[in-house]
Parts: sequence; structure tokens; C-alpha cells
Amino acid sequence: MNHTLEVSRKVTVTKIALTGKLRTGKDTVAHHLFIRNSFHKVAFGDALKRVAHDTFPWVSEFSKPRALYQQVGQLMREIEPDVWIRHVERQVDAIINVNKDMCDHVGVIITDLRQPNEYEWARSNGFTIIRVNAPEADRLARAQRAGDDFAAEDLAHDTEQHVDGFTVDFEVVNDGTVVELKAKVDAIMAEINAKGAVN
Repeated sequence: MNHTLEVSRKVTVTKIALTGKLRTGKDTVAHHLFIRNSFHKVAFGDALKRVAHDTFPWVSEFSKPRALYQQVGQLMREIEPDVWIRHVERQVDAIINVNKDMCDHVGVIITDLRQPNEYEWARSNGFTIIRVNAPEADRLARAQRAGDDFAAEDLAHDTEQHVDGFTVDFEVVNDGTVVELKAKVDAIMAEINAKGAVN
């Protein structure tokens, strides 16, 4: 959804949140929007990963230790249910505030919306929600090729189960080439820009 802020001129802010299970292509979509549309990428998992690797520095970041991320994320949410939302909210506000005086358009994309409270926060803050889907066999093959550290039970973890139930604005199926995925994303962006909804 686009928003217009009144500063010395009009600044359009486009906020998008991506949801989807592991290895559906969310990061590929976000990177494409970063390159093509200068979107700023943020993730609920950014602060979570920092906490996890500061606490367990011997665990490699490159293997994407999903069980560790899931456990740390859930334990911290037991202390403060919105802990990761608060981190993202501060980032989003900072991105908009820093860029609104320099740019006519500010784009922010959240790459990893998975939890119901994250969904509700994104909805109430004017984010357009896009679900990225991919066949399970493709997702598992991508995870194995990338060397992800995960077990079958990680795929059934609570953090992977909510995304199918979210009502979304757009859905993209990543079942072809990267070029085809980018074309689908470009079509969605054209529709978002054409709507030009202003709040």
C-alpha cells in the first residue's frame, strides 16, 4: 500500500511484507525489489540471528541453523511476544525518517513475515502482504543445495505453519526460473503502483 507523507514535497512510501515457508524464494524477491526499485530490506529475523550468534558464536551463520533460530525466537517471544516486531518497527521508522527528506519514494520490504502477531502488525501499519509459494520438493532441494542445517521436524515447526492461513494481497508461485519469478514480481509491482492507494 502506498502512503503519502507531507514534508516539503510529497513522498510516497511503499511498504511490502513477504510471507512464505522456508526456501520459497522470499529473499530472491526482496533482492530483486532492492536492485530494481531501491527497496530497503528488513527482517524480523535480523535481530533474532544477532542474538543467536552472539550467544552461540561457534554455530555457523552460513548453515542457517533453523532449529536454533526457531528456539531462540520462541523463547524470546515468551518474555516479550512482540520483541522482534519492536526491532523491525524501529528499523522501518528509521528508514522512512532518514530517506523522506532526500527521496520522492521510499520502499521498505520485510522479508520474513511468519507469525500471527507479525501479520497483524504489518496489516495495521499499511503493508501490502505478498505470499511466496513453491512446491515442497523444490524447497527441500534448494535447502539441501544451500547446505541449510535443518531436520524434517523443522519444516513442521510452528513458525512454518501460519503462513498458509494468512489473507494476502498477492500470491506468487515460484515454480520456474529466477527470470520467471522476477517477471511475476514486476507484474505485482506494476499493479501496486497502478493502484497508487494513498492513506
